[in-house]
Amino acid sequence: LRNNAPGGIGNDLAIDNIEIRPCGASLDILNTGFVCDGNPLDLEVSVTGNGVDPIFLQWQQSADGLVWNDLPGQNATTLTIPNPVAGEQYRVIGATDPALLASPFCHVISVPITVTILPNSQTMIDTMICPGEVVTIGNTDYTVPGNYTNVLVAANGCDRDRKSTRLNSSHV
Repeated sequence: LRNNAPGGIGNDLAIDNIEIRPCGASLDILNTGFVCDGNPLDLEVSVTGNGVDPIFLQWQQSADGLVWNDLPGQNATTLTIPNPVAGEQYRVIGATDPALLASPFCHVISVPITVTILPNSQTMIDTMICPGEVVTIGNTDYTVPGNYTNVLVAANGCDRDRKSTRLNSSHV
C-alpha cells in the first residue's frame, strides 16, 4: 500500500484488521481416502462460495505431498481412481479461468486426501457338525457337512471379508 497524499510530519493513513486470503471458491473433497483393497476410489469435490461463475477444476496427484502432477482430462467434480495406491495423495485446484489453473497465485486448492487401503481379511473356520445340528455363520444356517465360502461385511466396511468354512461330519 502506498499513500500519495501530501502530508506533513508522519503518515495520514491508518489501516487496521487486514486479512489476506484467496477470494472466491472454497473446494472441499467430500470423501475420505479410505478404500477396500482391490476396489476403485471415488472422490467428489464440493465448490462453495465462489461468487464468480463458472469455476474450472483440475485434479492432481502426488506421491510425496510436495510435487503435484495434473491428472490429464480430470476436470469434473468427481474423480475415480481405478487402482489406488496406499500413501498417494489427491487434491483439486480451481480457478475462474482455465489459464489461471497454472498460476500459483490465481487459484484455490482443496485440502489433500491420502489413500489408505483397508485390507480384506480371510478367516478359516473349521467346525464340527453333528447330525441334527445347525451351524449359523453370518445369516446362513448349515445342517449338512461340506466346504462353504461366505462373503460377509467386515468391521472396516469392506464387503469382501471371506470366511471359508469346513463343516465336518461326526458320528457320535
